[in-house]
Amino acid sequence: MKNKKSSFRTLSVQKVFIIDRNPSLAEALAAQLSVPGSLMCEGAPSDNHLSRITEAAPDLVILDPSDLDQDLDLFCATLLGSGGEPRLLSYSFTVSRPAIQGALAAGFHGCMSKYSTLMQLEAAIAAVLGGGVYFDPRFAELLWPAQNKLPDDILSLREKEVL
Repeated sequence: MKNKKSSFRTLSVQKVFIIDRNPSLAEALAAQLSVPGSLMCEGAPSDNHLSRITEAAPDLVILDPSDLDQDLDLFCATLLGSGGEPRLLSYSFTVSRPAIQGALAAGFHGCMSKYSTLMQLEAAIAAVLGGGVYFDPRFAELLWPAQNKLPDDILSLREKEVL
């Protein structure tokens, strides 16, 4: 009998760091989102976040940009310049064009409203950890305002006269 080497592939556990001004919310989300053997989530308060992120070395950081005590661009430049390159997901009650533009300009890979369901957050985490981007419906509508609506001016003046 031939001696075959095992062909099992070692899967690494992906780390998600959830930062929120309400540490109880961050810890509760982390507990709900963790999947033993594949996804380890940790919740933390929003104070002293840069050192916490650096220590944790996560694959994904979920945070509310409005909770930051410094400029968003400076925060992201410092975080991404510190050696690790975690992906970033905005998780905020603030749903506006300036919020989404600021997050994208700073290097975030998606935006989620805190009104989103746990299933939507799970989908966002999977998409962003998989190398993609994710925007929940509230943010997506701001990116593509005409996606579900036809603007009044889609028809020319002549077409409107004929109709």
